[in-house]
Amino acid sequence: MFDGHRAVDVHTCTFLCRVVYKSLSDPIREKAKAMNSPLRFESVHLSNLTKCEENRIDESLERRMDYAQRICSLVLSLRKAQKLRVRQPLTQILLPVLNTEFKSDIESVEELIKSEVNIKQINYLTEDDSVIKKKQNLTSEHLVKIGQSHARRSAINTGVWYG
Repeated sequence: MFDGHRAVDVHTCTFLCRVVYKSLSDPIREKAKAMNSPLRFESVHLSNLTKCEENRIDESLERRMDYAQRICSLVLSLRKAQKLRVRQPLTQILLPVLNTEFKSDIESVEELIKSEVNIKQINYLTEDDSVIKKKQNLTSEHLVKIGQSHARRSAINTGVWYG
């Protein structure tokens, strides 16, 4: 792969780059130390460049962005499960809402969500909408399976098996 001469050349070049960098950065660092600048540290990763100002944090914005991030993540995971690329636009998504505060929060970041996941519109589903109906028919077979799974979980958690 590398012959001996090329390896020596690479190491020499690396060493020279380090020497040149050190000679260029030392005067800057000395001035930074004299001025008590954040650049006075050996590495910027070891310094605190800014201090957090708690009074400037917008809790409402944080909440709305968290909702947007979660919704985008869910839509993208659904796209991936259905093998739909983001380049293929969707006409709409249906988003269930439980209260008006949540809906207004989502509406404020709606354009961001639509552009991120490539959809045309967001339709909101409330409890009154008949799009989703919850219905469950339990048979005796279902009840037996549910009971067995609870018994197994209980046995795993407690270490006692009742047969």
